[in-house]
Amino acid sequence: MASALPPPSVTMTWPKPNYIDPPSRKLVMLAVEIPLLTLTFGIVIMRLISRYFLSKIAIDDWIMLLASIGAIVLMVLTIIATQFGWLVTKLCTDLFVQLFTIHLGDYTFGISKYLG
Repeated sequence: MASALPPPSVTMTWPKPNYIDPPSRKLVMLAVEIPLLTLTFGIVIMRLISRYFLSKIAIDDWIMLLASIGAIVLMVLTIIATQFGWLVTKLCTDLFVQLFTIHLGDYTFGISKYLG
């Protein structure tokens, strides 16, 4: 059975990891996210405007609008999290727990009971 790890002769040629000041790709991520965010928003708005004037807005347009709003929110959260060093999953989980937890005196109901 073959090992999933490379042999030690290969790992010895790798550079030493830099844990103190690792290189960052924040600018590259911003250079990709911001144009895609703009492109997504522009295409959705242009489609809705054209469908409004040329025909009627149908259910597929509303589904596309909901999906694009979700994508835009995720992109904005990723940009914010990258700039401040947060993990998007941690940020979304904390927000999810706050939204779906009800505190009534000494009793707590909701998803926070299961997520810890």
